[in-house]
Amino acid sequence: MVDLRCPHDPFPGECPDCAAKDARIAELEAELAVLRAESEKLWMAIGLASTIKGDMLIRVDDPIGMMQEVVAYVYAKDERMTDDEEREVE
Repeated sequence: MVDLRCPHDPFPGECPDCAAKDARIAELEAELAVLRAESEKLWMAIGLASTIKGDMLIRVDDPIGMMQEVVAYVYAKDERMTDDEEREVE
């Protein structure tokens, strides 16, 4: 782990370089928190969408592939429903 403490301790807060670095660290930590929250929402959406397909296997390393599988499943269901509707009309 990197030691990010001011090398000018015992006078913390008096070094402008260290204050700028501390501010940047705070900005990056805030940005990281936002990205983690967004990631959590996306994982919840994937989990919810995957319930459409009862035999879906959760693949943590391939969330895009999971969504593609769900889309293909829904598309195939839609095609079958459309075919059935066309048969009923004929």
